[in-house]
Amino acid sequence: MNPSTTDDELAEQAKAGNRPALDCLMHRHYAAMLRILSSRYGQDAEDMLHSGLVEAVLKLESFRGGNFRAWCLRIIVNRSISDNRRKRPQPIDDEMIRTTVVAPQDDLERWRLREKEDETLSPCLRELSAIERTVIAAKYGNDISVRALADMFGISERRIHKMRCEAIKKLRQCAEKTLGNRS
Repeated sequence: MNPSTTDDELAEQAKAGNRPALDCLMHRHYAAMLRILSSRYGQDAEDMLHSGLVEAVLKLESFRGGNFRAWCLRIIVNRSISDNRRKRPQPIDDEMIRTTVVAPQDDLERWRLREKEDETLSPCLRELSAIERTVIAAKYGNDISVRALADMFGISERRIHKMRCEAIKKLRQCAEKTLGNRS
């Protein structure tokens, strides 16, 4: 790509399906965005950037021109805030406990099992590489197809499938080890 091509021109080309334009646009701003996020979020910056860029690519049609880096950073930060809200436990007051209807025993057991799975998987997910976490999150969190992931990362579908399988294998091994240590 021509270095004098503006972000707006690259974005329009990327919207039209021009993969090299999208790559150029992302590479042009990657280091600066990582530096900005690292200064504010530290170790989580790279993970934030990867998952946020996946979302930015999916929302590229909504870019209306202007400062592409700022647009991307806003998506990344909003995504991180949203993810952290889901992770953060909500305070429960006594009134809420008194007025909550207790679920039937099987639902309560299912809820306890889900809570145990979350406790097991969270540390295991942190052991995956950033790209493995991105592939797992994109596939299972956003239901993105292997083909779409391959297109996003510019690698073969076979490599995405293998990466996903390896990540799942690592998650299983970690979960078994974690559950074994708790017994």
